[in-house]
Amino acid sequence: MFAAAALNTQFLSPTTLFQATPVANNDQHEWIGSAFTGAKADDSTWGLFHNARGIKSDGRSDTSLDILTHDQQILEADIQGISEHLLATEKYTVEKQLQDQLRRDFPGQAVLQIDSSPSLAPNSYKAGGTAIMALGNIVGRLDPAGKGGDKLGRWSYLTFRRSHRGPVTFVSVYQVNKHPTNKQGLTAWHQQRLALDAAGRDTIHPRKAFIDDLIVQVKLWHRDGHEVVIGGDFNETAEDSNSGLLRL
Repeated sequence: MFAAAALNTQFLSPTTLFQATPVANNDQHEWIGSAFTGAKADDSTWGLFHNARGIKSDGRSDTSLDILTHDQQILEADIQGISEHLLATEKYTVEKQLQDQLRRDFPGQAVLQIDSSPSLAPNSYKAGGTAIMALGNIVGRLDPAGKGGDKLGRWSYLTFRRSHRGPVTFVSVYQVNKHPTNKQGLTAWHQQRLALDAAGRDTIHPRKAFIDDLIVQVKLWHRDGHEVVIGGDFNETAEDSNSGLLRL
């Protein structure tokens, strides 16, 4: 989870977010970074980012959309970034079901951007993907052209307007593992490999392409005066001196 004051207060700096504190026994569940304490101020925006390992629509799972939105409300989080929603969003009915549920439960108070790769899936399941969701009053600050995502399903973003300051863009990302979890199949790694090959980028590793392309996109946002908040599942730690995360 990652929190940042965004609309009217200062951002936490990368050096604050990623302190060079060694993680004992490589325990990936140990918190690294500044403490997240205190009540939410009226002039701040809170965001959380996590790997959901699948958004369900049956209402019985811990990651069903109604549970995710309920948790977001309880945590007072304006923004929720999700890695690995595991949905084939190229299918009209898949995304429509999610959007219809949000419009029913939060009329005029919710916005969802969800993305996946162009690879066609035989059913509603497809590995990987990213999503980002805003709930509550912050939706009124959404820029008219302020939602979108990567065509390979590696990130999703929402951009919000601020008074007397430039816009702020929240980005939810998912970086695949160094190697595919299965040698064959349609893992997120394989989907990106196929897309990169089709684009004539057959010599670049999916992880390097992810960081390279995300840096290009962040530079474009910076050029247009945006501040940028990025969170998600990078499948690597800040302690790795060769990580793409540190290069980003």
